[in-house]
Amino acid sequence: MSALRSSLVIAATIGAVYALASGPVERNLPAVPDQVLAPDASGELVVDLVDGSSLADLEEVERLLNADLDWTSPHSIDEALAEGWVADLDDAVAMLQNHPLVEVVEPQMEMAIPIELNANVSSVLESVAPTAGFPNDPMYDRQWNLQAMGAPHGWTIGAMGGGVIVAVVDTGVSKVEDLEGTTILEGATFVPGTRTAADDQGHGTHVAGTIAQTTNNGVGVAGVAPEATIMPVKVLSKWGFGQSSWIASGIDYAADNGAQVINLSLGGGYSKVIHNSIKKARAKGVIVIAAAGNSGRRGVGYPGALEETIGVS
Repeated sequence: MSALRSSLVIAATIGAVYALASGPVERNLPAVPDQVLAPDASGELVVDLVDGSSLADLEEVERLLNADLDWTSPHSIDEALAEGWVADLDDAVAMLQNHPLVEVVEPQMEMAIPIELNANVSSVLESVAPTAGFPNDPMYDRQWNLQAMGAPHGWTIGAMGGGVIVAVVDTGVSKVEDLEGTTILEGATFVPGTRTAADDQGHGTHVAGTIAQTTNNGVGVAGVAPEATIMPVKVLSKWGFGQSSWIASGIDYAADNGAQVINLSLGGGYSKVIHNSIKKARAKGVIVIAAAGNSGRRGVGYPGALEETIGVS
């Protein structure tokens, strides 16, 4: 099976509410704001310069703002994403929003994993007797969601995710027991104070397992696409929160390093910087899955509400 077809299968499986629905699905999308309002106060500014901008270009923006800006990460230099503290956010945004060197500018924002999952999710469920046949994972019979989305049928036709790289843009990923047989790349971290994409919260590892848990190994649960390769991209801290610049940088990194699918199980307000990164990923053919929100309220949150994403609850 080709990587493209596998990629589409993963997107359809994870986004089953859209791919397998019997009729059109009403997304109830909010209108995308023309811009993010900046307060008339000091604060951290995120500036997404034109791709390929040089240090001299960044210094020109610094002189204009009379402020010090730094690239968000060494991985962010080619995408020219920078941030820094300014005396007046409102004035800074007005000064740069039509500047030829700037794609997007906005105040730094914060996003988080879904609220009811914003806790340590690494607890181990009690095992039950294995089900007969494939897969033999002892808790497979509890995974009603795999049956609902048609995953077993996908497996019978060879849709196991082989050859597809899925970037888990989250709290990181750690190779726990039931991910021992899963291919996990080194990935990258964009959270200050961390050196690797290892998971110090639990949510990202949980998400990676849902996608590509080592399957038919007699341990734990089964994954949707167990032959997929996981690319860990750490953009959320051990508290489950992350800055918009970290998340945008992580999306850029994933798209630039071969991810065919990006999973964003996080949410918050509308961020133009994150939206811009998602647009660039889509332009490269990357499928972007995002959380629709777990509040139980009607409607879809960001970034799952964007037209460029498949929002899944």
